Amino acid sequence: MEIKRNYRPKDINWKLIPDLMRKVQESIPEDQQKEIRFKLEPSSLYKIETFSQEVSVRSGGEFVNFVKETPEPPLQVRVELECLRVRGGIEPYAIDPPYLRFYWDRNTIRMSLSRTETETAFRLMRDIEETLELSPAEPIRDTEKEEKKRQLRRTAFIAHAFTDVGRSYAFQLTKFLSLLCFEVATGEGYSPERVSDKVKRRLTAQEIVIVVLSKQEDITWLTQEMSGAEFAGKPIMLLIEQGVEFKLGVLGDLEYVQFQKGQIAETFTPILEGFRELGFVFK
Repeated sequence: MEIKRNYRPKDINWKLIPDLMRKVQESIPEDQQKEIRFKLEPSSLYKIETFSQEVSVRSGGEFVNFVKETPEPPLQVRVELECLRVRGGIEPYAIDPPYLRFYWDRNTIRMSLSRTETETAFRLMRDIEETLELSPAEPIRDTEKEEKKRQLRRTAFIAHAFTDVGRSYAFQLTKFLSLLCFEVATGEGYSPERVSDKVKRRLTAQEIVIVVLSKQEDITWLTQEMSGAEFAGKPIMLLIEQGVEFKLGVLGDLEYVQFQKGQIAETFTPILEGFRELGFVFK
């Protein structure tokens, strides 16, 4: 079961969050914590961004203390009850979807609840909403949608495999997008942080996410990046090389573009069509 909801912006009583995380953790069914060869374990993760710093902690107490003591008000808070896959001798790693995601800034509040039985999930969601006094987001009027389209930034994140083929596709896409005056970011390049954190930060900073799936590669990371983009509300353009088997999973019925091996240019016209649908204007 997975529920996703958006809420009206408001201030949050942060000291309530760790207790709500515990409630979600206690609700996880036992059969959700076992696999044939692996064990699934929940793990809390709190990320706080202020004007001058970004802080990540695992303890609810540390999270509350930081929010109380920092002289700078939080600009963005992300809370996750991660789902870690654990096996003896292998370092645990997070898999999507997590049990709980909670995102807050001054303009946006989003929450998703996953891997929980239906009745329990809805009960937990109502409990969290009542405790934090969250109200459903109001639908955007058509005039507001048009205004948003006019303000779209020409920035894109390209998610691709770090192979010769994946890099070649990304290079050709970057050249094409630069002709349309787009700034392009990828997961390439060193940054002194976790790879997943680097990718999430760069991805969420862009307006559009373009994902290229090519043959003979491990698409686990690309799948996680797509899930992150979907949760962040980013438009996703999915380009799949013919012959690649891929299940959309949490992305549902997302439309995608297929291209022949080595012929990424076949996607350029559909990409332009997609940009126009989003509201970009090209002379």
